Amino acid sequence: MLTMNNHFPGVLSDEYGQDPYKYIDLLDKTENVIYDKTLNAHLAISYDAVLSILENSVLFSTKPLSKRAEPVMRGKVLAQMEGNGHKIKKIMLLHQLTGRVLKDYYHPKLTNLYDSLLTEIITKNKFESYIDLVISNDCSTNSILQESLRITPPVHLIPRQVEDDSCVEGVNLKKRDLIFSLIPSANRDEKYFEHPNTFNPRREFKGHLSYGVEIHACIGAQFANMQLNIALQKLVLILKNYKEITPPTFGGIYTQGATQYNLERV
Repeated sequence: MLTMNNHFPGVLSDEYGQDPYKYIDLLDKTENVIYDKTLNAHLAISYDAVLSILENSVLFSTKPLSKRAEPVMRGKVLAQMEGNGHKIKKIMLLHQLTGRVLKDYYHPKLTNLYDSLLTEIITKNKFESYIDLVISNDCSTNSILQESLRITPPVHLIPRQVEDDSCVEGVNLKKRDLIFSLIPSANRDEKYFEHPNTFNPRREFKGHLSYGVEIHACIGAQFANMQLNIALQKLVLILKNYKEITPPTFGGIYTQGATQYNLERV
């Protein structure tokens, strides 16, 4: 196995940026927490370590977001909030992103949007798709979606600040230390996922951490799942008529996604 101390180039290195999954797949997840010189911070790489950090919002605060998210969003984001303020805003947002609003308002609008986009796509001999899909005739679209989210999560790094001296999975951390959760590494932990680097939508355990957990879990998870399921159901009908010209390319540091995917009509 590749050991972090000797071979891992670091999340901010050029080598990692060109092919992050190459290094993530080789990490020995039993190390749990490692140190990344390029981040000047600790990096949680195992499922257990990431879960314990994300579940404990008191010991591991979201204060780093004041420098990383607040300037971009021009104000505090929900993930920075705590207590009653967080609870009230979360309830307000959930009301607009779940239940009948999701089903009766967003679902038909998104369906019409995807239908209009597909009308344009099917007239082309070639097109560039910005999603990475696997077509299966005997597997639900949601199973394919959840496995895609596991193996190529949209969020790669989640920063936290340590609020008191503590020990995480055998590693001593000091107050005000930064620790980042490397989500794709946790999602490829062989302790929880058999053959973790293989795409398998038939997995029994689907507890990926791509949407986070506990108080600061992604509030738009249901909305995102609905969008992606509709898109996948629509695209499956036409993608079998195309072949891949080039594999998808990926980019990003905190968030990671396909930047281009070239297909040609068969």
